[in-house]
Amino acid sequence: MSAPVIPPVALPNPTRPPGAAAVGPASIRRPPPPLAPLPTFRAADTVYGFAAVDSRGRVSDKNILRRLGWAPGTRLDIRTLRGLLVAHACPEGVFSVTSQGYLGLPAQVRRWCDLRPNDRVLLVAELAVGQLIVYSPAALDDMVAASLDRLCEGGDAT
Repeated sequence: MSAPVIPPVALPNPTRPPGAAAVGPASIRRPPPPLAPLPTFRAADTVYGFAAVDSRGRVSDKNILRRLGWAPGTRLDIRTLRGLLVAHACPEGVFSVTSQGYLGLPAQVRRWCDLRPNDRVLLVAELAVGQLIVYSPAALDDMVAASLDRLCEGGDAT
């Protein structure tokens, strides 16, 4: 059983004769709203990972080490830069990737960056320059706080 179709109700406009063109604010064609900005594409030569610092100060992300081309025994130079750890392959490097594929973070460097066992760190591999940047929780806190400040001020958080 189907219900009868109800015709639409259109009230006549008393100020406009039938068939006359519409005039006034209702007849103004408005442009469509602007499109949302497209997100910027991320660089294909940057790889991200998270790792936990173990009780010996080691971190590992096999994918990142493989993408950097760092096999066990690869000698590394590890330095701190503004609270970040920066590592790159260096034939004269004092540190190296362990035989199990770990990157050992020196104790003094861990103290400078306030890294403790079980802290999770962000690993950022810049493949184009062959370096690994380790972001400590404190560095991540600073990045997030700065981004939120820009958002609250009405700016762009990127």
